[in-house]
Amino acid sequence: MSMLAPRALQNTVGDLAADGFAVVKDVFRRDELDEAKSLLDRLFSQFGMLSHDHGRGGRVFAWDMAATDVEIGQRRRADQPEILYPSALAPGLRESAVFRKTRDLAQHILGSSTYAFDHAIYKLPRNETATEWHQDVSFTPFRFVPKAIQPRRVHFWIPFQDATDNNGCMEFMKGSHKGPLFEHEAVERDGGEQGLRAIGGHGYERVACPLTAGSLTVHDPYTLHYAGRNRSDHTRAAWIIHFSRAGRAETLVKRCFGRMPASRNPEVV
Repeated sequence: MSMLAPRALQNTVGDLAADGFAVVKDVFRRDELDEAKSLLDRLFSQFGMLSHDHGRGGRVFAWDMAATDVEIGQRRRADQPEILYPSALAPGLRESAVFRKTRDLAQHILGSSTYAFDHAIYKLPRNETATEWHQDVSFTPFRFVPKAIQPRRVHFWIPFQDATDNNGCMEFMKGSHKGPLFEHEAVERDGGEQGLRAIGGHGYERVACPLTAGSLTVHDPYTLHYAGRNRSDHTRAAWIIHFSRAGRAETLVKRCFGRMPASRNPEVV
Protein backbone atom coordinates (compact mmCIF):
# COMPACT_ATOMS: atom_id res chain seq x y z
CA MET A 1 0.00 0.00 0.00
CA SER A 2 2.76 2.44 0.88
CA MET A 3 5.98 3.58 -0.73
CA LEU A 4 7.73 3.66 2.70
CA ALA A 5 9.68 0.85 4.30
CA PRO A 6 7.83 -0.99 7.10
CA ARG A 7 10.14 0.45 9.78
CA ALA A 8 9.54 4.02 8.53
CA LEU A 9 5.79 3.44 8.57
CA GLN A 10 5.98 2.02 12.08
CA ASN A 11 8.00 5.01 13.26
CA THR A 12 5.54 7.43 11.67
CA VAL A 13 2.56 5.85 13.40
CA GLY A 14 4.43 5.70 16.72
CA ASP A 15 5.65 9.33 16.58
CA LEU A 16 2.19 10.57 15.62
CA ALA A 17 0.59 8.77 18.56
CA ALA A 18 3.25 9.81 21.09
CA ASP A 19 4.08 13.36 19.98
CA GLY A 20 1.11 14.47 17.87
CA PHE A 21 3.25 14.87 14.76
CA ALA A 22 5.81 13.01 12.66
CA VAL A 23 8.40 13.83 10.03
CA VAL A 24 8.40 11.51 7.01
CA LYS A 25 11.49 11.85 4.82
CA ASP A 26 11.98 11.31 1.10
CA VAL A 27 8.40 10.54 0.12
CA PHE A 28 8.34 12.32 -3.25
CA ARG A 29 10.72 12.62 -6.18
CA ARG A 30 11.53 16.03 -7.63
CA ASP A 31 9.49 15.38 -10.76
CA GLU A 32 6.48 14.43 -8.64
CA LEU A 33 6.74 17.68 -6.71
CA ASP A 34 7.09 19.61 -9.96
CA GLU A 35 3.96 17.97 -11.38
CA ALA A 36 1.78 19.18 -8.48
CA LYS A 37 3.55 22.52 -8.14
CA SER A 38 2.90 23.43 -11.78
CA LEU A 39 -0.85 22.97 -11.22
CA LEU A 40 -0.76 25.05 -8.05
CA ASP A 41 1.28 27.76 -9.78
CA ARG A 42 -1.44 28.08 -12.42
CA LEU A 43 -4.04 28.57 -9.70
CA PHE A 44 -1.96 31.16 -7.89
CA SER A 45 -1.42 33.02 -11.17
CA GLN A 46 -5.20 33.57 -11.08
CA PHE A 47 -5.22 34.56 -7.42
CA GLY A 48 -6.62 38.05 -8.07
CA MET A 49 -9.61 36.63 -9.90
CA LEU A 50 -10.17 33.80 -7.40
CA SER A 51 -10.06 36.19 -4.44
CA HIS A 52 -13.04 38.08 -5.91
CA ASP A 53 -14.97 35.04 -7.13
CA HIS A 54 -17.82 34.42 -4.70
CA GLY A 55 -19.18 30.91 -4.77
CA ARG A 56 -22.59 29.67 -3.70
CA GLY A 57 -23.48 31.29 -0.40
CA GLY A 58 -21.05 34.15 -1.03
CA ARG A 59 -17.95 32.28 0.10
CA VAL A 60 -14.55 33.18 -1.36
CA PHE A 61 -12.01 30.37 -1.67
CA ALA A 62 -8.85 32.53 -1.96
CA TRP A 63 -7.56 35.37 0.19
CA ASP A 64 -4.44 36.98 1.57
CA MET A 65 -3.54 35.79 5.07
CA ALA A 66 -1.54 38.98 5.70
CA ALA A 67 -1.86 40.65 9.07
CA THR A 68 -3.82 43.91 9.05
CA ASP A 69 -0.74 46.08 9.55
CA VAL A 70 1.36 44.60 6.72
CA GLU A 71 2.29 47.01 3.96
CA ILE A 72 5.12 46.42 1.52
CA GLY A 73 6.56 49.49 -0.15
CA GLN A 74 4.04 51.96 -1.55
CA ARG A 75 2.04 49.33 -3.44
CA ARG A 76 0.06 46.79 -1.53
CA ARG A 77 0.60 43.21 -2.72
CA ALA A 78 -0.42 39.81 -1.43
CA ASP A 79 1.86 38.82 1.43
CA GLN A 80 0.67 35.28 2.09
CA PRO A 81 -1.92 34.13 -0.47
CA GLU A 82 -3.97 31.08 0.44
CA ILE A 83 -6.30 29.02 -1.78
CA LEU A 84 -8.88 26.67 -0.25
CA TYR A 85 -9.73 23.38 -1.95
CA PRO A 86 -7.17 23.74 -4.77
CA SER A 87 -7.77 20.10 -5.73
CA ALA A 88 -11.40 20.96 -6.54
CA LEU A 89 -10.39 24.03 -8.52
CA ALA A 90 -7.63 22.10 -10.32
CA PRO A 91 -8.82 18.45 -10.31
CA GLY A 92 -5.56 17.24 -11.83
CA LEU A 93 -4.06 17.62 -8.35
CA ARG A 94 -6.12 14.60 -7.22
CA GLU A 95 -4.43 12.51 -9.89
CA SER A 96 -0.92 13.65 -9.03
CA ALA A 97 1.64 11.34 -7.44
CA VAL A 98 1.87 13.71 -4.46
CA PHE A 99 -1.83 13.28 -3.70
CA ARG A 100 -1.85 9.53 -4.31
CA LYS A 101 1.17 8.84 -2.13
CA THR A 102 -0.20 11.03 0.65
CA ARG A 103 -3.56 9.26 0.46
CA ASP A 104 -1.81 5.88 0.71
CA LEU A 105 0.08 7.02 3.80
CA ALA A 106 -3.15 8.29 5.38
CA GLN A 107 -4.81 4.93 4.78
CA HIS A 108 -1.91 3.15 6.42
CA ILE A 109 -2.21 5.39 9.50
CA LEU A 110 -6.01 5.49 9.77
CA GLY A 111 -7.19 2.43 7.90
CA SER A 112 -10.22 3.32 5.82
CA SER A 113 -10.01 7.08 5.13
CA THR A 114 -10.83 9.56 2.40
CA TYR A 115 -10.01 13.13 1.43
CA ALA A 116 -11.61 15.78 3.67
CA PHE A 117 -9.95 19.14 2.90
CA ASP A 118 -6.93 20.79 1.31
CA HIS A 119 -5.45 24.24 0.99
CA ALA A 120 -2.24 25.74 -0.35
CA ILE A 121 -0.24 28.64 1.07
CA TYR A 122 2.48 30.61 -0.69
CA LYS A 123 4.55 32.67 1.72
CA LEU A 124 6.05 35.23 -0.61
CA PRO A 125 9.71 36.37 -0.37
CA ARG A 126 10.49 38.56 2.63
CA ASN A 127 7.08 37.67 4.00
CA GLU A 128 5.73 39.71 6.91
CA THR A 129 3.14 37.30 8.31
CA ALA A 130 3.61 34.33 10.61
CA THR A 131 0.99 31.58 10.80
CA GLU A 132 -0.06 31.84 14.44
CA TRP A 133 -0.04 28.97 16.92
CA HIS A 134 -3.33 27.10 16.57
CA GLN A 135 -5.07 23.74 16.57
CA ASP A 136 -6.72 22.85 13.26
CA VAL A 137 -9.80 21.51 14.99
CA SER A 138 -10.58 25.05 16.17
CA PHE A 139 -11.54 25.96 12.58
CA THR A 140 -14.03 23.10 12.21
CA PRO A 141 -17.52 22.22 13.51
CA PHE A 142 -15.86 19.32 15.36
CA ARG A 143 -14.83 21.82 18.04
CA PHE A 144 -18.39 21.41 19.39
CA VAL A 145 -18.19 17.59 19.41
CA PRO A 146 -16.66 15.62 22.32
CA LYS A 147 -13.13 14.66 21.38
CA ALA A 148 -13.68 10.96 22.13
CA ILE A 149 -16.31 10.56 19.40
CA GLN A 150 -14.76 12.68 16.66
CA PRO A 151 -13.69 10.76 13.51
CA ARG A 152 -9.95 10.20 13.35
CA ARG A 153 -8.06 12.35 10.87
CA VAL A 154 -4.51 13.28 9.88
CA HIS A 155 -3.20 16.47 8.30
CA PHE A 156 -0.20 16.48 5.94
CA TRP A 157 2.04 19.50 5.26
CA ILE A 158 4.00 19.17 2.01
CA PRO A 159 6.60 21.80 1.04
CA PHE A 160 7.81 22.13 -2.56
CA GLN A 161 11.29 23.30 -1.59
CA ASP A 162 13.48 22.84 1.45
CA ALA A 163 11.61 24.15 4.51
CA THR A 164 13.86 25.90 7.01
CA ASP A 165 13.72 28.11 10.08
CA ASN A 166 14.42 31.01 7.70
CA ASN A 167 11.50 30.45 5.33
CA GLY A 168 8.80 29.19 7.69
CA CYS A 169 9.06 25.47 8.40
CA MET A 170 6.46 23.80 10.59
CA GLU A 171 6.83 23.90 14.37
CA PHE A 172 4.83 21.82 16.84
CA MET A 173 4.12 21.67 20.56
CA LYS A 174 5.11 18.10 21.36
CA GLY A 175 2.33 16.13 23.06
CA SER A 176 -0.25 18.92 22.86
CA HIS A 177 -2.64 16.63 20.96
CA LYS A 178 -3.27 14.81 24.24
CA GLY A 179 -4.65 17.98 25.77
CA PRO A 180 -7.99 19.73 25.26
CA LEU A 181 -9.07 22.19 22.60
CA PHE A 182 -7.44 25.34 23.95
CA GLU A 183 -9.07 28.74 23.84
CA HIS A 184 -8.38 30.68 20.63
CA GLU A 185 -8.73 34.38 19.93
CA ALA A 186 -9.52 36.07 16.62
CA VAL A 187 -6.71 37.47 14.46
CA GLU A 188 -7.77 40.07 11.90
CA ARG A 189 -6.40 39.70 8.40
CA ASP A 190 -5.92 42.47 5.90
CA GLY A 191 -8.65 41.21 3.59
CA GLY A 192 -11.23 41.04 6.37
CA GLU A 193 -11.01 37.30 6.90
CA GLN A 194 -10.49 36.11 10.45
CA GLY A 195 -7.70 33.86 11.65
CA LEU A 196 -7.30 32.21 15.04
CA ARG A 197 -4.48 32.19 17.59
CA ALA A 198 -4.28 29.82 20.56
CA ILE A 199 -4.19 31.58 23.91
CA GLY A 200 -3.23 28.61 26.08
CA GLY A 201 -1.36 25.36 25.70
CA HIS A 202 2.20 26.64 25.53
CA GLY A 203 3.59 24.54 28.35
CA TYR A 204 4.82 21.91 25.91
CA GLU A 205 8.18 21.37 24.26
CA ARG A 206 8.44 23.41 21.05
CA VAL A 207 9.93 21.45 18.14
CA ALA A 208 10.89 22.95 14.77
CA CYS A 209 10.79 20.55 11.81
CA PRO A 210 13.01 21.68 8.92
CA LEU A 211 12.56 19.45 5.87
CA THR A 212 14.29 18.74 2.61
CA ALA A 213 12.12 18.92 -0.50
CA GLY A 214 10.33 15.60 -0.98
CA SER A 215 9.64 15.14 2.74
CA LEU A 216 6.52 16.03 4.74
CA THR A 217 5.10 16.39 8.21
CA VAL A 218 1.87 14.82 9.43
CA HIS A 219 0.00 15.90 12.55
CA ASP A 220 -3.10 15.37 14.64
CA PRO A 221 -5.85 18.05 14.39
CA TYR A 222 -5.38 18.78 18.13
CA THR A 223 -1.62 19.37 17.85
CA LEU A 224 -0.61 23.00 18.33
CA HIS A 225 1.48 24.18 15.39
CA TYR A 226 2.97 27.30 13.85
CA ALA A 227 4.96 28.48 10.84
CA GLY A 228 7.06 31.63 10.97
CA ARG A 229 7.72 34.34 8.43
CA ASN A 230 9.52 33.64 5.19
CA ARG A 231 12.65 35.76 5.52
CA SER A 232 14.25 34.30 2.40
CA ASP A 233 14.36 35.71 -1.14
CA HIS A 234 12.23 32.87 -2.54
CA THR A 235 8.58 31.88 -2.21
CA ARG A 236 7.87 29.13 0.32
CA ALA A 237 5.08 27.03 -1.20
CA ALA A 238 3.21 24.32 0.69
CA TRP A 239 0.19 22.10 0.04
CA ILE A 240 -1.79 20.90 3.07
CA ILE A 241 -4.07 17.87 2.70
CA HIS A 242 -6.44 16.42 5.33
CA PHE A 243 -7.75 12.86 5.34
CA SER A 244 -10.46 11.56 7.66
CA ARG A 245 -12.31 8.36 8.52
CA ALA A 246 -15.43 10.41 7.66
CA GLY A 247 -13.93 12.36 4.77
CA ARG A 248 -16.50 11.37 2.16
CA ALA A 249 -19.38 12.46 4.41
CA GLU A 250 -17.61 15.72 5.33
CA THR A 251 -17.12 16.73 1.71
CA LEU A 252 -20.70 15.81 0.82
CA VAL A 253 -22.07 18.06 3.57
CA LYS A 254 -19.74 20.92 2.64
CA ARG A 255 -20.75 20.72 -1.01
CA CYS A 256 -24.44 20.74 -0.09
CA PHE A 257 -23.98 23.96 1.89
CA GLY A 258 -21.62 25.65 -0.57
CA ARG A 259 -18.65 25.40 1.79
CA MET A 260 -16.40 24.01 -0.94
CA PRO A 261 -16.30 24.63 -4.70
CA ALA A 262 -17.84 22.10 -7.04
CA SER A 263 -15.28 19.82 -8.63
CA ARG A 264 -15.08 19.68 -12.39
CA ASN A 265 -14.63 15.91 -12.45
CA PRO A 266 -15.63 12.99 -10.23
CA GLU A 267 -13.89 12.97 -6.86
CA VAL A 268 -10.82 10.75 -6.60
CA VAL A 269 -10.59 9.15 -3.15
